[in-house]
Amino acid sequence: MCARWGDLRAFAEDVSPRPSLAHVLHRKDSDMDYTAENFEWMTKKEHAMHHRHGRYIVVDGIRGSIGAAAKRVGITRRSAETPAF
Repeated sequence: MCARWGDLRAFAEDVSPRPSLAHVLHRKDSDMDYTAENFEWMTKKEHAMHHRHGRYIVVDGIRGSIGAAAKRVGITRRSAETPAF
């Protein structure tokens, strides 16, 4: 966490307002600290899909979870995980 966020008022200025209680802070680059430039709000579900231990695929140049990619192309996650042969 950056030194600025050691002050609760500064932290609140940088991250407020929280979109909803369903949202959590997410680091854009997980190799960097939590800073004003390196965070975004995501729902807990979105955050889980971006977790570094998840499985990712690239579809049309967009990296994401299998579930997110399946949703984007209009199929179920199960279909995406089932071998075609």
